[in-house]
Amino acid sequence: MYDERDIAAALAHAEATAFARGRREVGFDLPQINRAAVDYFLTHKYTLDSFVALFMSDAPLGKYENYIFTSPPFFV
Repeated sequence: MYDERDIAAALAHAEATAFARGRREVGFDLPQINRAAVDYFLTHKYTLDSFVALFMSDAPLGKYENYIFTSPPFFV
């Protein structure tokens, strides 16, 4: 996302699309520094999974607070 103000709308769209396609559950991978996404999920009663993935980089790739990763989250 270019602007964190767009994150809630993007998540709501992805969530609605998944449920419209018959998904009973939906999940997202994101860095916990993405405050807008964490706030969205907690407000909408999502739970945090105990699985933790570490992302390491030797060069800055951008503003992680604006990232929502695709799955599997192991390749960038």
